[in-house]
Amino acid sequence: MALSTLHIILFYVIGLVLIYLEIYLPGGILGILGTISILASMGGTFQNFGPEKGLLFTIIELIGCIFFLIIGIKFLPRTKAGKRLILSASMSTDEGYTSVNTALENLTGKIGVTVTHLRPAGVVKIDKHRYDVVTQGEYIENEAPIKVIQVEGNRVVVKAI
Repeated sequence: MALSTLHIILFYVIGLVLIYLEIYLPGGILGILGTISILASMGGTFQNFGPEKGLLFTIIELIGCIFFLIIGIKFLPRTKAGKRLILSASMSTDEGYTSVNTALENLTGKIGVTVTHLRPAGVVKIDKHRYDVVTQGEYIENEAPIKVIQVEGNRVVVKAI
């Protein structure tokens, strides 16, 4: 059964929309369905118009896909829908956001007491504050005195004293 020209155009437009949506709603399914739809459109052009015109229309469809994707990527972020889809907030260090707790750097050498068993991870209390810590592999009982021997980023290493 041959596809009509309207069906070919419809498959092509639906494929473009699905691939375009795949850029902003990743998951793979929309991209696969869009690709299948565009391939069906290309197959329909070959079937309806023969190999010479089919190849010409296929090249035009591919150029159109690239053109519409570039235009969509460039202009979607400026639209109301695009602004809702795309995260624009950033967490920069200039605004005080860091992945490392800088207060932990001052703990090296401090003495505290375990709140939980350290097997080898657990919780300790140092200067009335609770911290998640690790040992160098040893087990430390609950309510045992400890000393902070090393701080690497958010990792606080303690040993029993």
